Amino acid sequence: MIKVQVIYIGTVKDYYIAYSLDYSKKTHGFPSKHFYWCSSSNFIFATLPAPLEKFAKELTELNVFFTGEHDRVVLDTPASASVVIDEDQGIIIPAKNVTELNRLSQVVHSIELNCAVVPKGSYKFTPLKETIKNEAFRGLN
Repeated sequence: MIKVQVIYIGTVKDYYIAYSLDYSKKTHGFPSKHFYWCSSSNFIFATLPAPLEKFAKELTELNVFFTGEHDRVVLDTPASASVVIDEDQGIIIPAKNVTELNRLSQVVHSIELNCAVVPKGSYKFTPLKETIKNEAFRGLN
């Protein structure tokens, strides 16, 4: 199942975020989610990259609008090292800086980790301060 979940309005273009649920791989009893993104310039969805954990603080503290230009550099810091293909011939893939797509990934995954919607009564809070599945829950009426 794939659903378009969020539209981020940019100052130049917009982002569309979709997700799919994988019921064969569950985490804490919930199906795993896979996120996809596209730009309003082409509407071709691609897998949203994993967030760059080492830049999480800097990306979270950015207080500017999204532009919708996924390749725009937002932190002038290399996200990865240069890759040397053939040093003798000078074939080197330069390091890639942190882009708006990395920021978008950070925002989407941050929202996913901090928010959840579950049916009332499907989980319970124990006296040991644990949240566990409610074995008496039989679904929604």
